[in-house]
Amino acid sequence: MDITIGTKVRSFDFDGRDLEGDRACYVEGKVVGFHKVEGFCDRYVIEVDRQVFGGEEKTDFPPVVKPPVNGTPTLWGDTTKYVEVI
Repeated sequence: MDITIGTKVRSFDFDGRDLEGDRACYVEGKVVGFHKVEGFCDRYVIEVDRQVFGGEEKTDFPPVVKPPVNGTPTLWGDTTKYVEVI
């Protein structure tokens, strides 16, 4: 499924997809736009509704995060795939 403005998403901090336990680190929210970082990559602009870090629900989270758009090349020769539709 394509991720467009208005899509509800979960953005993981790391390559894992844990939803519980010590390795669960992600935010959930709605894509409200896209941001181009000149010379680098396009990024999702996600309005955050919820954050889990280290398996714990956080109440003091950033209002917006800007992870790289899925498919962006990484320094390690892979591509990003950290944002999923929920």
